[in-house]
Amino acid sequence: MSTRTEAPPLRSTLRRLPSPVVVVTTYAKGKPWGITIGSFTSVSLDPPLVSFNVDRNAQSHAALHEAGRCAIHLLDDTQVAFANHFARPDLAPEEQFQPVAYTPDAHQIPILEGKAAVLHARIENAHSAGDHTIFVAEVERITPRENAQGITYVERGYHAVGHELGGTALSPVSTSSNGSS
Repeated sequence: MSTRTEAPPLRSTLRRLPSPVVVVTTYAKGKPWGITIGSFTSVSLDPPLVSFNVDRNAQSHAALHEAGRCAIHLLDDTQVAFANHFARPDLAPEEQFQPVAYTPDAHQIPILEGKAAVLHARIENAHSAGDHTIFVAEVERITPRENAQGITYVERGYHAVGHELGGTALSPVSTSSNGSS
C-alpha cells in the first residue's frame, strides 16, 4: 500500500502561474485563421526565435503547418476582446474575422488593427509534444508599439502587467554539517 498522495492535475496547478497572452494569425487553405495562445515565449535572440504551443485538435493547427508563416500579436490591456474572441473554438475561420478589423500583409496573413505590437514570423520548426505541437518561429520583422504593457492569463482571467516587485537578497543558508552523511 502506497502512502504517496496523488498530485493535483497539471492544469489546475499551472493555472496559478501567469502566462503571456498573444493572438497568432495565419493564412492557409484560402482563408485567414487565428488562435489565442497562452504559451508564448522567447527562445533565442540570435537568431530571433520565439515559440508557442497549439493543441493538435485546434482548428488553426493544420493551417499553421501549411502556411509556414504567422503574425504574433502582443496584446495590451485594451485588447482582451481579441483574446476572448480568438479563444472561441466554435467559430469557423470565416466567422473569426467577420467582426475584426484587419489588413492582410504581403503573405495574406491578417494583421489585426489596433494597438498590438506584431511579430511577423516564419515557422522554423514544429515539434510534437503530447497532445500539442510546439511551433518555433523566426521573427523576421517587428511592428512595435511603444509603451505597450502585455496581458497575462492567470486563475481563469486576464490581468494587466502590474507594478514591479522589489527583491531582496536571500539570507545565507547554513552549510555546516548536521552530522548526517
